Amino acid sequence: MDEPKPPGQSTRAMAARRRRTALAIAVIVLLMMAMIALIFQSRILAGFGGASLALLILLGILSEVADRETTRLLKAERRALRGARGEEAVASILAGLGQDLFAIHDVESPYGNIDHVVIARSGSVVLLETKAHYGRVDVVDGLLLLNGKIPEKDFLAQALRNASWLGERISALVGGRVWVTPILVFANAFVPRLPPTKGVRIVNRRFLNAEISALNKVASRGHRVWDIRNEIAQNLQMPTTRPHGANRPRIGRA
Repeated sequence: MDEPKPPGQSTRAMAARRRRTALAIAVIVLLMMAMIALIFQSRILAGFGGASLALLILLGILSEVADRETTRLLKAERRALRGARGEEAVASILAGLGQDLFAIHDVESPYGNIDHVVIARSGSVVLLETKAHYGRVDVVDGLLLLNGKIPEKDFLAQALRNASWLGERISALVGGRVWVTPILVFANAFVPRLPPTKGVRIVNRRFLNAEISALNKVASRGHRVWDIRNEIAQNLQMPTTRPHGANRPRIGRA
């Protein structure tokens, strides 16, 4: 079997891409400013006052746009790094849950990466989506709210789509129907005791241990899942393709 992917690898790669893009934009703008400075120094535009003014206005616009875009990308990088740290914290919790649980991290799916997949000796399969937001999580009329507002992504829909895809993928390997329990884990936000919402459990990472342990005690018909857990892990590491029309994760908060 190939070496398993470490937790947070994709999120850290996303952060690195955002930093490289921000740096590239800054370098391009600096080069343009240097070129314009050379043009004025050599007096190429001498006698063309209108052209000089237009060039200065263009430079000001480009500088403003570049500053705004690099600021946005650097903020997005910080969010991604915070998300990676959250995934790594959850992975540490999973590593301490004993030999009856098998964790797979950073699984690529058509609907955005799955942060963690946990296979229990009982045959239960759990999907974990880790969120590193701060504040308070509530559910009102079936809607998940973060600090009283609808978050930038539909976390519940993301978890359900990934759980459905994961269940089909594992079922094909096992040769029978496997049910996947989706859990949203908030690494930093306060989460009161909430009932499952649309089939998705919502917890703070401090209560993840108890949640996983309880699921491991539930007998499942999918006992063979445990027997072929290494084969499942290897299969889930294989690249996947996005189905036409699949919702791509926005380049926003991790």
